Amino acid sequence: MTSASSKPPQDDQPELVAADVNDEKSVGPQGEVRRGDPDLETVLAAYRAFALGDIDAAVANMAEDVVWVEPDEFPDGGRYDGRDAVAGYLRRSRDSWERLHSVPVARRVDNTIAVRHFLEGIGADGIDRKAEVADIFTVRNGLIVHMQAYADPDRAFRD
Repeated sequence: MTSASSKPPQDDQPELVAADVNDEKSVGPQGEVRRGDPDLETVLAAYRAFALGDIDAAVANMAEDVVWVEPDEFPDGGRYDGRDAVAGYLRRSRDSWERLHSVPVARRVDNTIAVRHFLEGIGADGIDRKAEVADIFTVRNGLIVHMQAYADPDRAFRD
């Protein structure tokens, strides 16, 4: 999958699906996902598990040979090949948050799942953090096979 195949969501595309995800230290709902698209549910389940710190569950629906690409400007950014490598990256990433409030907003764009992800909370360093990123997923046969992250969410929809 390349990000070039992604295009901005159109008005006639399916409704956005938002999952308000909180870790056990945060106040708020665990989130509701509209049913109907199993690929959306697969991707959003990974976000929920990540927010809760359950990395094993976050990678459970990833292909053994998943390719995961984070922007170089992210801490530990780069390419990760395979479920174990992705799990290691996600553990380090989640450990950088003391408290995390995660709101992924997802929609299908052609044959991918596009997610605009809003994060806020307290970093492991005690500093308040807020971020907005975009992730483009390819899911095949119920498994995440590719993810490309963008530090600039708008870029994900321009490419």
